[in-house]
Amino acid sequence: MNNRTLSKLSYDSYNDSYTLADGREIFYFDTLGNIICHVTSTPDLFIHTIFYKNYVFSYNKIKGQISSIANQKDFVCTYIHAQTKFVLDYYLSNFDSIQYSTFNIYTNNSTILRITKTLNLYKQPDISFLKITSFKVGDKLIYIDRSKSQEAILDKEPWIWYKVKTKKGLIGWVWGSPKFIKEYY
Repeated sequence: MNNRTLSKLSYDSYNDSYTLADGREIFYFDTLGNIICHVTSTPDLFIHTIFYKNYVFSYNKIKGQISSIANQKDFVCTYIHAQTKFVLDYYLSNFDSIQYSTFNIYTNNSTILRITKTLNLYKQPDISFLKITSFKVGDKLIYIDRSKSQEAILDKEPWIWYKVKTKKGLIGWVWGSPKFIKEYY
């Protein structure tokens, strides 16, 4: 980290039993804190993703076979941008002093969140604001951003809020407890 600007983020993946899984993720940033590269590795898989302007270049090595893909402003590109922003926001949300930049994903139409219990969409990240609509189990949402602070609602544990967009274009906030909403692949 240079002048509070993130240069590299590395973490190991854990499974549901909280034991170390075989995966490692590494994100690299330029001197301004803009993401430039993402590496995922497991014993059988290596994915190197490079971000350059509106392009996403991906080099994969799966069980010894190498392939490369270049995407620009297509569904795969916007999904990769949205998923990368979601992961980085998730891991860095508790570090206010760290400066980093990912992507403007307001044009993203990739669904990456799924409702697991009935949940409401609000105008602001607070249940005292206008309720826009409700979601039922199985509904899918498009991730835009997350709140900086956590809030406990209805005597539940504190959790962040997600700023989301529906397939119909409604934008608002949902409470982000993993008991109510999950990542969707």
